[in-house]
Amino acid sequence: MSAVPSAAQEESPRNLQFHAHATSTFFTTLLLISFTLLLLFYLRRRRQKLGSVTTLVVSSPAIARDVLKTNDLSLCSRPDIATWRRYSYGSLEVALSPYSPRWVSARRLLVTHFLSPRPVRGLSAAREEEVRTLMNTVAAAAVFGHTVDLSKSLMSLVSCIVCRAVFGKRFAPAGESSMSEIGGVLCLTAEILGGFVAGDYFPWARRWLNAVTGVHGRLERSFKEWDDLFEREIKERERAGTGSSDDGTYASVLMRLVREEQSNKEGGLTRDAVKAFLWVKTTYRPNIGELRNPI
Repeated sequence: MSAVPSAAQEESPRNLQFHAHATSTFFTTLLLISFTLLLLFYLRRRRQKLGSVTTLVVSSPAIARDVLKTNDLSLCSRPDIATWRRYSYGSLEVALSPYSPRWVSARRLLVTHFLSPRPVRGLSAAREEEVRTLMNTVAAAAVFGHTVDLSKSLMSLVSCIVCRAVFGKRFAPAGESSMSEIGGVLCLTAEILGGFVAGDYFPWARRWLNAVTGVHGRLERSFKEWDDLFEREIKERERAGTGSSDDGTYASVLMRLVREEQSNKEGGLTRDAVKAFLWVKTTYRPNIGELRNPI
């Protein structure tokens, strides 16, 4: 005759689960309290505000003159933004990199070889062709009564123009005004750059904050996609050799400058610097006025 389990024996597994859950909750709460106390102690020792960012407020024309003219070299630098620093291969470009002799050299190269009237006029045919492609796409949609998202179409137009200027190719189906294959990478990059990065406001905890919030992982994935694209384009031009014609695109001009520096044994323009310039030019988005009269 089998023994009938008592009520206490039936409840024992439930009691064990309850005690295990209570123990886990206790240790979790203890860890949170300990972390908070350590954080407050650390901030008190350093006498810093949580998430503070040094800011200069200019409240009069006289102070603005001192900041922008008299003391411009002391106050003209850029903030140290983790995402931008990664994308620019350690601040090797011009747009938001801190002021330094290297920045001055990079700016001189940019103005001399890319922003003068001659290279801009040299790419006018590519811009006109992309505008005609967009107009043909819109006209074909009108014939069949299809709606057209002009905002998306204009973004596709700019994407194709930039790709033609930087790499000499469209990265999009021939004869169509559509977003290129790097459209997804561009959207993710814009999302990362425009998002809130806690590590920029908590420099002392930047590494683990960016890891916990997922910024580091998304940034590294996006950066690798860009780096693979740039490496592919650079190797394509290296395989073409020094005798290949310079088509005037940003990538070709940069590779020509690299070869010239190597022949002169200067080596100031590194491979990473080339990629940083390519990234800035590829992600740059001009407005409609610049499309009419680009500089």
